[in-house]
Amino acid sequence: RSAVFEVTPDKVIERKSKDGVAVCCNHFCSSEIKPFFPINVRRSFQRFTLLEELRNNENKVSPSQVMEYLDSVNLGDDTLQTMVFEPGTLRLHLAFQNVPSSKGPFHTLNLEPLFQK
Repeated sequence: RSAVFEVTPDKVIERKSKDGVAVCCNHFCSSEIKPFFPINVRRSFQRFTLLEELRNNENKVSPSQVMEYLDSVNLGDDTLQTMVFEPGTLRLHLAFQNVPSSKGPFHTLNLEPLFQK
């Protein structure tokens, strides 16, 4: 199971993944906090739509394919961090040292110890 948490100062909303894909960009999607007139900041809607295409892929998508998609919609020097999370293996691939961060390098973190009881 995977989800995106959309957080405001007043609320935390869980947006569940669809077909095993949880896409997140720079705008709220949950009806509870989505603005009546959403603002398309930095092409956020277009980036979200492109990443949603991963859901329609007939084959399982690899982390490297997701990284390529993320890089294809990067915002240049404004892309400060890029993350790909694998819920099945509890691995997080994180890039943050260079801009655009989507070009890498990606550092893989094993999150399994954080989720153990």
